[in-house]
Amino acid sequence: MRIVAFGETMLRLSTQNNKALSQSQALDMLFCGTGVNLLRNLYQFGHEVSLISSVPDNDIGIAALSNLRMLGINEQAVTKSGNHIGIYFLEPGHGLRPSKVTYMNRSFSSFNTYQFTQEELRQALSGADLVHICGISCQTSVISRNNALLVASLCESMSIKLCFDFNFRQSLMDPNEYDTVLDAFKYILKRSTIVFGSVLDLEKTLQIEGSTFEERTLNFMNQYTVDVFSGTLKTLDHNDQLVIKGFLCKDSVFKSGKPIAVDVLDAIGTGDAYASGIISGLQSGWPIQEVIDFATRCCAVAYTTVGDYLNVTQEEILRMNPSKAQRVLR
Repeated sequence: MRIVAFGETMLRLSTQNNKALSQSQALDMLFCGTGVNLLRNLYQFGHEVSLISSVPDNDIGIAALSNLRMLGINEQAVTKSGNHIGIYFLEPGHGLRPSKVTYMNRSFSSFNTYQFTQEELRQALSGADLVHICGISCQTSVISRNNALLVASLCESMSIKLCFDFNFRQSLMDPNEYDTVLDAFKYILKRSTIVFGSVLDLEKTLQIEGSTFEERTLNFMNQYTVDVFSGTLKTLDHNDQLVIKGFLCKDSVFKSGKPIAVDVLDAIGTGDAYASGIISGLQSGWPIQEVIDFATRCCAVAYTTVGDYLNVTQEEILRMNPSKAQRVLR
């Protein structure tokens, strides 16, 4: 299966040993982004993956492209333009202190200032079985939003299945553009087969009615003719430990996965790990319950992994026992 993602290539700079930025003299560097994270995971699961993005036309861009290749991602549709890359600083939390993310250069990044031509995108999408668009791309600039809309339009005309992840970020957009962003979301949703989202996405962002989450989900899927809607539900157990549970609705049937209690080492990229598990399972034709449980396990493993993407294979995920921590494999 060839899976293509449209999304920003970013640079993550994280402090070491759970330090605050004000305490740090050194930072760890990682190239990432929703599309990058998703494709890296899917490559690990055995899929052919390609990225549509843009990086700076300088040494940072060269390093980014080199890293994409090392991650197994085909970068032929990644252009080089401008001088900036989107950056975020991560201060990993611990105990009562939450992790903290500070964004830099998003609206001025190469990805958010490069206008793809229709021919460039058509060529990049040719031969794709599934295309993924992250909702963040509709929020960070007018140019990236127009690019995302063009990708969605081409997927429709080229009969390519489209996958959309809400990933709504209030902090990344001008409040005056809320209605415009919402219109872009709706345009892409109406052309999507698979959608990832949350309770808040349906209730607050789209204002879908329903007395229960399940009813609201079905109303949303009927209104936008979506085949699959999936995401995670998060709660705390009696020991205040995070518990995650996946859900998926298909053919008007709402199913939940087995809950997994997780120890949080790095919370960034966990949603991308879940989405990659759902996409891989669906594309492989697995039974729905197995798809949900596999994706939930991917999400749980991501919480224990430093960095934005998984570094384990599908077989390793399937061997893991969620109810029993494994210390050493020999």
